[in-house]
Amino acid sequence: MGLFRHDISLGSEFIESKIRKISAELTGGNHDTAKGSKSTFGKKERELVILKRQKKAMADDVDEALQRYPTVEGAYSSALLTKVISASIKWKNAPEQRLYADGVLSYYKSVKPGPSGNVVEKYCHLNAQWLHGMCAKCVHIVPKSLESDELAYLFGVREVDLSEPRNGITLETSTHEALEKGWIVIVPDKPRYGGEAIWRCIVVQKSMTSNLLYCRSTWKDIDGRPLEFLNSNRPARRYLYLRYVMTYLQQQRLGNVEWFDDAKARGYHWGLPGPYLRKSMLIALARRFSDQGLPECFYESTFTVADGSPQRSAEEENDLAMALYYKMQDDYAEVTGYREEYSDKSDGDESDDDESDDDETDDDEWGDDSDSEEETSDGRE
Repeated sequence: MGLFRHDISLGSEFIESKIRKISAELTGGNHDTAKGSKSTFGKKERELVILKRQKKAMADDVDEALQRYPTVEGAYSSALLTKVISASIKWKNAPEQRLYADGVLSYYKSVKPGPSGNVVEKYCHLNAQWLHGMCAKCVHIVPKSLESDELAYLFGVREVDLSEPRNGITLETSTHEALEKGWIVIVPDKPRYGGEAIWRCIVVQKSMTSNLLYCRSTWKDIDGRPLEFLNSNRPARRYLYLRYVMTYLQQQRLGNVEWFDDAKARGYHWGLPGPYLRKSMLIALARRFSDQGLPECFYESTFTVADGSPQRSAEEENDLAMALYYKMQDDYAEVTGYREEYSDKSDGDESDDDESDDDETDDDEWGDDSDSEEETSDGRE
């Protein structure tokens, strides 16, 4: 059963108080003050915009960060920082993928100078190893192409920003591709009281477990392996949960649910229920993929009411779900080439040109991320 309200948490109460405080400060402010005060005034306004338009996400992020920070102010500062980093990407004159990668690498402290000093090394959160910069990539957990009003409604906010560092991790190139294609997924163990959650990689494509991955290891070797982080920062749970849901829906459509049953049998199912996705919207979206919908356990991590993001009518929700469904289709087709699996039979003949276009898109993305290596070759921590 989905959680009825999210606004009983400490994070939600703090965000409400912060909105009132900043609003009062701005109301009492003087627009004709000195330049320094004007700068402060502008920062406060920007902060207020983030709090109001991403209210639920900020509250959830503060609640998650409270496990790693002794005070709510510290947790809030950490949550706000990722939004500010993401906002800065929108006005910097550089490729967005490069700036996104820089933000992710900095947030997780997962880049350092290489031995020669001419290249950088990046840390793979799954292998727990430092790799040559060209061998590791920063992956969007929720694809950037899904950023939309439909996705914002699903998350219970007025706008969603998928360029923030908490929507990313750093992976070796093979596992980076595997996450995008739905061959692997990341799930949390049920945390011990007061402890940090352990995130594990689950191999979804069981037919490839014996295949060679890298360095004489196989895909089976990473099945169930925990991710390891270098600092206290973690991805946002809502992004990992949506990727988990997307992977299940895509694999269910392809007739592959063995991985899910196997993961549950080993105790590797989602162990952190929370108010991540809007229940009514998730139901409508799941029905687009399959008449079977989602197993009931998926709805344990949903909400029904989100302050600042009013409930829509059933007809409006169906329209939103339809639009988001096709965005997910298009993204899955782009990264896998399996467009025919998601099309009517009459539309099943995809040309070679379409596939080559997809390949070009992937190459461009790698190129942008490679640019980030040149930008960070000065050894930035």
